[in-house]
Amino acid sequence: MDADVISKLAKLPWDFQTVLGSGYLAYLLAYVGIRHNHKPVDAVFLTVAFGLVAMISLWLTPMLVFPARVAIALVASLLAGVIWRKLGRTALRALLRTTRYSWADETISAMDHLQENDRHHPRQLCVETTDGYTYFCTNTEMVGHLPFGPYIIGSNGDVLMYADQSQAPDAEPVPVDGVIDQEWGANITYIPANQVRRIAIRFAPSRATSSAEAAGWTARARGVVAWTLHRLAKAVE
Repeated sequence: MDADVISKLAKLPWDFQTVLGSGYLAYLLAYVGIRHNHKPVDAVFLTVAFGLVAMISLWLTPMLVFPARVAIALVASLLAGVIWRKLGRTALRALLRTTRYSWADETISAMDHLQENDRHHPRQLCVETTDGYTYFCTNTEMVGHLPFGPYIIGSNGDVLMYADQSQAPDAEPVPVDGVIDQEWGANITYIPANQVRRIAIRFAPSRATSSAEAAGWTARARGVVAWTLHRLAKAVE
Protein backbone atom coordinates (compact mmCIF):
# COMPACT_ATOMS: atom_id res chain seq x y z
CA MET A 1 0.00 0.00 0.00
CA ASP A 2 1.58 3.27 -1.12
CA ALA A 3 1.51 6.63 0.62
CA ASP A 4 -1.19 8.00 -1.70
CA VAL A 5 -3.66 5.27 -0.73
CA ILE A 6 -2.91 5.75 2.98
CA SER A 7 -3.45 9.50 2.58
CA LYS A 8 -6.83 8.95 0.91
CA LEU A 9 -7.92 6.51 3.62
CA ALA A 10 -6.92 9.01 6.32
CA LYS A 11 -9.27 11.59 4.79
CA LEU A 12 -12.31 9.32 5.07
CA PRO A 13 -14.91 10.01 7.79
CA TRP A 14 -14.04 8.49 11.18
CA ASP A 15 -17.01 6.11 11.14
CA PHE A 16 -16.00 4.73 7.74
CA GLN A 17 -12.43 4.29 8.95
CA THR A 18 -13.77 2.43 12.01
CA VAL A 19 -15.82 0.09 9.84
CA LEU A 20 -12.92 -0.68 7.51
CA GLY A 21 -10.33 -1.03 10.27
CA SER A 22 -12.53 -3.22 12.46
CA GLY A 23 -13.55 -5.37 9.51
CA TYR A 24 -9.97 -5.91 8.42
CA LEU A 25 -8.77 -6.84 11.91
CA ALA A 26 -11.70 -9.25 12.25
CA TYR A 27 -10.80 -10.81 8.89
CA LEU A 28 -7.19 -11.29 10.01
CA LEU A 29 -8.37 -12.91 13.23
CA ALA A 30 -10.97 -15.16 11.58
CA TYR A 31 -8.56 -16.49 8.96
CA VAL A 32 -5.27 -16.44 10.82
CA GLY A 33 -3.01 -19.19 9.45
CA ILE A 34 -5.38 -20.12 6.58
CA ARG A 35 -5.48 -17.05 4.36
CA HIS A 36 -2.34 -17.72 2.29
CA ASN A 37 -4.52 -18.78 -0.67
CA HIS A 38 -6.84 -15.78 -0.48
CA LYS A 39 -6.95 -13.36 -3.38
CA PRO A 40 -7.15 -9.57 -2.90
CA VAL A 41 -10.85 -9.67 -3.72
CA ASP A 42 -11.39 -12.21 -0.93
CA ALA A 43 -9.69 -9.93 1.58
CA VAL A 44 -11.73 -6.92 0.42
CA PHE A 45 -15.16 -8.53 0.61
CA LEU A 46 -14.46 -10.41 3.84
CA THR A 47 -13.30 -7.11 5.36
CA VAL A 48 -16.56 -5.51 4.26
CA ALA A 49 -18.57 -8.44 5.63
CA PHE A 50 -17.02 -8.20 9.10
CA GLY A 51 -17.12 -4.42 8.87
CA LEU A 52 -20.92 -4.61 8.65
CA VAL A 53 -20.90 -5.74 12.27
CA ALA A 54 -18.98 -2.61 13.24
CA MET A 55 -21.39 -0.46 11.20
CA ILE A 56 -24.40 -1.97 12.99
CA SER A 57 -22.68 -1.39 16.32
CA LEU A 58 -22.10 2.28 15.50
CA TRP A 59 -25.73 2.63 14.44
CA LEU A 60 -26.96 1.11 17.71
CA THR A 61 -24.79 3.30 20.00
CA PRO A 62 -25.37 6.93 18.96
CA MET A 63 -25.79 8.03 22.57
CA LEU A 64 -22.25 7.05 23.59
CA VAL A 65 -19.09 9.12 23.32
CA PHE A 66 -16.80 8.67 20.34
CA PRO A 67 -14.10 6.49 21.98
CA ALA A 68 -16.69 4.11 23.45
CA ARG A 69 -18.48 3.70 20.10
CA VAL A 70 -15.21 2.90 18.32
CA ALA A 71 -14.15 0.41 21.01
CA ILE A 72 -17.50 -1.38 20.99
CA ALA A 73 -17.51 -1.56 17.18
CA LEU A 74 -14.00 -3.03 17.16
CA VAL A 75 -14.81 -5.62 19.84
CA ALA A 76 -18.05 -6.59 18.07
CA SER A 77 -16.23 -7.19 14.78
CA LEU A 78 -13.49 -9.22 16.46
CA LEU A 79 -16.10 -11.35 18.25
CA ALA A 80 -17.83 -11.92 14.91
CA GLY A 81 -14.52 -13.11 13.47
CA VAL A 82 -13.93 -15.51 16.35
CA ILE A 83 -17.48 -16.90 16.19
CA TRP A 84 -17.22 -17.39 12.44
CA ARG A 85 -13.89 -19.21 12.77
CA LYS A 86 -14.93 -21.42 15.68
CA LEU A 87 -18.57 -22.12 14.83
CA GLY A 88 -19.83 -20.52 11.63
CA ARG A 89 -17.59 -22.15 9.04
CA THR A 90 -17.98 -25.61 10.58
CA ALA A 91 -21.76 -25.26 10.93
CA LEU A 92 -22.13 -24.06 7.34
CA ARG A 93 -20.08 -26.96 5.98
CA ALA A 94 -22.08 -29.42 8.06
CA LEU A 95 -25.36 -27.95 6.81
CA LEU A 96 -24.29 -28.11 3.17
CA ARG A 97 -23.22 -31.74 3.53
CA THR A 98 -26.25 -32.79 5.58
CA THR A 99 -28.63 -31.33 3.01
CA ARG A 100 -26.52 -32.80 0.19
CA TYR A 101 -26.14 -29.33 -1.29
CA SER A 102 -22.38 -29.65 -1.65
CA TRP A 103 -19.50 -31.69 -0.27
CA ALA A 104 -16.90 -29.14 -1.38
CA ASP A 105 -15.53 -26.59 1.07
CA GLU A 106 -13.14 -24.81 -1.30
CA THR A 107 -10.07 -25.92 0.63
CA ILE A 108 -7.16 -25.87 -1.80
CA SER A 109 -5.40 -28.96 -0.42
CA ALA A 110 -5.76 -31.65 2.21
CA MET A 111 -2.84 -30.08 4.10
CA ASP A 112 -4.72 -26.79 4.31
CA HIS A 113 -7.77 -28.59 5.67
CA LEU A 114 -5.63 -30.38 8.24
CA GLN A 115 -4.16 -27.08 9.41
CA GLU A 116 -7.64 -25.63 9.84
CA ASN A 117 -8.48 -28.39 12.35
CA ASP A 118 -9.27 -27.04 15.80
CA ARG A 119 -11.83 -29.62 16.91
CA HIS A 120 -9.89 -32.90 16.98
CA HIS A 121 -6.87 -33.27 19.23
CA PRO A 122 -3.76 -35.03 17.89
CA ARG A 123 -2.29 -37.85 19.96
CA GLN A 124 0.72 -38.99 17.94
CA LEU A 125 2.76 -37.77 14.97
CA CYS A 126 4.80 -39.90 12.58
CA VAL A 127 6.99 -38.48 9.80
CA GLU A 128 8.75 -40.68 7.25
CA THR A 129 11.61 -39.05 5.36
CA THR A 130 12.91 -39.72 1.87
CA ASP A 131 15.97 -41.57 3.19
CA GLY A 132 13.73 -44.20 4.80
CA TYR A 133 13.99 -42.98 8.40
CA THR A 134 10.85 -42.47 10.47
CA TYR A 135 10.47 -40.05 13.37
CA PHE A 136 7.79 -40.30 16.03
CA CYS A 137 6.24 -38.01 18.59
CA THR A 138 4.59 -40.76 20.60
CA ASN A 139 2.54 -38.55 22.93
CA THR A 140 1.72 -35.04 21.76
CA GLU A 141 -0.02 -34.22 25.05
CA MET A 142 3.36 -34.43 26.79
CA VAL A 143 4.86 -31.74 24.56
CA GLY A 144 1.82 -29.57 23.87
CA HIS A 145 2.92 -26.98 26.44
CA LEU A 146 6.42 -26.63 24.99
CA PRO A 147 7.40 -23.87 22.51
CA PHE A 148 5.90 -24.60 19.05
CA GLY A 149 4.23 -27.68 20.54
CA PRO A 150 2.96 -30.19 19.99
CA TYR A 151 4.16 -29.78 16.36
CA ILE A 152 3.98 -27.45 13.37
CA ILE A 153 3.29 -28.51 9.79
CA GLY A 154 4.02 -25.71 7.34
CA SER A 155 1.85 -24.89 4.37
CA ASN A 156 4.65 -26.19 2.12
CA GLY A 157 4.84 -29.50 3.99
CA ASP A 158 7.84 -28.97 6.26
CA VAL A 159 7.60 -30.14 9.87
CA LEU A 160 8.68 -29.06 13.35
CA MET A 161 8.27 -31.86 15.87
CA TYR A 162 9.51 -33.21 19.18
CA ALA A 163 10.83 -36.56 17.96
CA ASP A 164 11.17 -38.89 20.96
CA GLN A 165 11.60 -42.03 18.82
CA SER A 166 13.33 -42.74 15.53
CA GLN A 167 13.37 -45.78 13.27
CA ALA A 168 16.03 -46.63 10.73
CA PRO A 169 15.08 -48.62 7.60
CA ASP A 170 14.38 -52.28 8.43
CA ALA A 171 14.95 -51.67 12.14
CA GLU A 172 12.92 -51.27 15.31
CA PRO A 173 12.09 -47.84 16.76
CA VAL A 174 14.55 -46.60 19.38
CA PRO A 175 14.18 -43.76 21.91
CA VAL A 176 15.81 -40.42 21.16
CA ASP A 177 17.71 -39.18 24.20
CA GLY A 178 17.65 -35.58 25.34
CA VAL A 179 14.39 -34.48 23.75
CA ILE A 180 13.30 -32.94 27.06
CA ASP A 181 16.10 -31.91 29.40
CA GLN A 182 15.39 -30.24 32.73
CA GLU A 183 18.55 -28.14 32.50
CA TRP A 184 18.90 -27.40 28.79
CA GLY A 185 15.23 -27.40 27.77
CA ALA A 186 13.39 -29.12 24.94
CA ASN A 187 14.99 -30.18 21.64
CA ILE A 188 12.77 -29.70 18.59
CA THR A 189 13.51 -31.26 15.18
CA TYR A 190 13.02 -29.52 11.83
CA ILE A 191 12.39 -31.62 8.72
CA PRO A 192 12.43 -29.73 5.37
CA ALA A 193 9.53 -30.31 3.01
CA ASN A 194 11.72 -31.87 0.31
CA GLN A 195 12.75 -34.58 2.77
CA VAL A 196 9.23 -35.52 3.89
CA ARG A 197 7.76 -38.61 2.23
CA ARG A 198 4.79 -39.30 4.50
CA ILE A 199 3.04 -37.71 7.49
CA ALA A 200 0.72 -39.71 9.74
CA ILE A 201 -1.24 -38.21 12.64
CA ARG A 202 -3.28 -40.15 15.18
CA PHE A 203 -6.24 -38.21 16.59
CA ALA A 204 -8.27 -38.76 19.73
CA PRO A 205 -11.49 -40.63 18.88
CA SER A 206 -14.65 -38.58 18.72
CA ARG A 207 -17.73 -39.42 20.72
CA ALA A 208 -19.28 -42.56 19.31
CA THR A 209 -22.52 -41.92 17.47
CA SER A 210 -24.86 -44.72 16.46
CA SER A 211 -26.11 -44.94 12.90
CA ALA A 212 -29.67 -44.53 14.13
CA GLU A 213 -28.77 -41.33 15.98
CA ALA A 214 -26.92 -39.98 12.98
CA ALA A 215 -29.88 -40.78 10.72
CA GLY A 216 -32.20 -39.03 13.16
CA TRP A 217 -30.11 -35.86 13.15
CA THR A 218 -29.95 -35.95 9.36
CA ALA A 219 -33.72 -36.33 9.06
CA ARG A 220 -34.34 -33.47 11.48
CA ALA A 221 -31.92 -31.18 9.63
CA ARG A 222 -33.58 -31.94 6.30
CA GLY A 223 -36.97 -31.33 7.86
CA VAL A 224 -35.94 -27.90 9.13
CA VAL A 225 -34.53 -26.92 5.75
CA ALA A 226 -37.64 -28.17 3.93
CA TRP A 227 -39.94 -26.30 6.32
CA THR A 228 -37.91 -23.10 5.90
CA LEU A 229 -38.03 -23.32 2.11
CA HIS A 230 -41.77 -23.99 2.24
CA ARG A 231 -42.39 -20.93 4.42
CA LEU A 232 -40.27 -18.77 2.11
CA ALA A 233 -42.25 -20.00 -0.91
CA LYS A 234 -45.54 -19.20 0.82
CA ALA A 235 -44.27 -15.72 1.75
CA VAL A 236 -43.33 -15.01 -1.87
CA GLU A 237 -46.79 -16.04 -3.01
